[in-house]
Amino acid sequence: MTPGERLMTVPEVAHQLHVNVYTAWRMVLAGRIPSYKIGRCRRVSPTDLAKFLERCKEPAPRWGRGW
Repeated sequence: MTPGERLMTVPEVAHQLHVNVYTAWRMVLAGRIPSYKIGRCRRVSPTDLAKFLERCKEPAPRWGRGW
C-alpha cells in the first residue's frame, strides 16, 4: 500500500472484477485477495488487487493452426 492510496470496499472490488459481491467476499475471507481489517470493516488496497490480478494472469491458449 502506498501512502495516500484510497482503500476499496469489497463491493467496489467486486465491481472492479465483474463478479458477484459474495464471490469477492469469499476471495477476501479465504485470503486470495489480501485485505485490511479496520474495526469491523474490510478494505482492499488497489495495489494488492493489481498484484492479485497479475498472479491470476495466464497466457491465451493456442487453438487451431497458426492462430
